[in-house]
Amino acid sequence: MNKNMALMVVIASCVFVGNAFSADWKYYGEFTTGTDTEEVLFYDSGSIISTNNSIKLWVKNVLKSDIEKVLKNKSVIERATKKIADGYNPPITKIYPNVANAAYLEEAVSESSIKSKAEILYQIMCNENKLRKIAGASFNKDGTRDQRFGISKWEDIAPESNADNLAKIVCGSK
Repeated sequence: MNKNMALMVVIASCVFVGNAFSADWKYYGEFTTGTDTEEVLFYDSGSIISTNNSIKLWVKNVLKSDIEKVLKNKSVIERATKKIADGYNPPITKIYPNVANAAYLEEAVSESSIKSKAEILYQIMCNENKLRKIAGASFNKDGTRDQRFGISKWEDIAPESNADNLAKIVCGSK
């Protein structure tokens, strides 16, 4: 492994471990897997690093059923409601103004009981509308790492996809 790759892995690992303690997760989409499992997507607004039209940031996906369980907690609902009353507008509302539940999802995902299905460090080339994985992992139901991800090839961002939502939020309107 060359020195640059080794350094990137070390940096990504440090950020990956630190994400759980200081993340500011923001909602950007949802999807259903081939097994009809619904998952919710978030990015860590505190992890965004911008350089030369390239943005690196951590994202994670969690089971929607886990979020729904946490949303039964009255204090989670009250915290999200207070944020909204204080004027908070989730970033997703920049592209979808009618998304009403984003603040609640964001508050729920911050609870320690929520386990990630995957956490991935992405790099987005805003002017080229492309993204790739830099590092990350997927996790089993019990929270143990299932698979690691390394650097992938650049991929075009499909219009009206979750990746497009993410790019529009972090790169600005395209």
